[in-house]
Amino acid sequence: MTLALYHPSSKLREDLPDAVLAGYKKKINGVFTQEGRERILISMMKINFLKRLESSIYSFRLTLQRTIAKIDRLEERIVAFESHQDTNPDIDFDSLTPDDFEDPDFEGEDFTIGGRRRIHLAHIKLPEWLKEVRNDRTQLQFLLKKTEVVKPNRDGKLAELKSLIAAKASDPTTNRDGKLNRKVLIFTAFSDTAQYLYREVAGWARKELGIHTALVRGDGANQASLGRSDYVSVSEHR
Repeated sequence: MTLALYHPSSKLREDLPDAVLAGYKKKINGVFTQEGRERILISMMKINFLKRLESSIYSFRLTLQRTIAKIDRLEERIVAFESHQDTNPDIDFDSLTPDDFEDPDFEGEDFTIGGRRRIHLAHIKLPEWLKEVRNDRTQLQFLLKKTEVVKPNRDGKLAELKSLIAAKASDPTTNRDGKLNRKVLIFTAFSDTAQYLYREVAGWARKELGIHTALVRGDGANQASLGRSDYVSVSEHR
């Protein structure tokens, strides 16, 4: 999987005017070219896929769905651009340079893509790029289909986590005051995984173990099965 969605500069037309090509090859803040930034982004995205798979099948599934949705939106924009191009044959897209896209009065934003340095769709070999992007979509869809069979009742990692929680609840440690401590803290790097675990553990823990559960997130969208859901209240609850 090439993640071509994030590498449009690899399909720039070679027949563009020198001034346009020079604009795309110019380093951003004197550090990386646009293509260099895209290659770094792709490497980071691949690592992110692996990290989210490691975190939970639910988090990985969401990433697959979001990436497929981005590809679908890109295809819609390309169709819109090609329609615009057909109905406006007199527009000279090749005369546009990356500097033009930074102008606040530039009116063709809907037909540019990318991050710090925008790339105009007219400057890309669209058939070649779309072929690679669609191939990625096929592979992502294949992976997504594989993940959809892993429901919570077939999630081995979730089952192992419940087993660890049950073990702690049935054989708790004691704190420095000699009181039983049945608290379990679960840390995860992704809020998607945290939400998934709370959803699947909270009801089970209350019914089977008689303990309450709380979800504390960095964005403040916390939840709790008893009392207030802010971090201090959750950490102090006994």
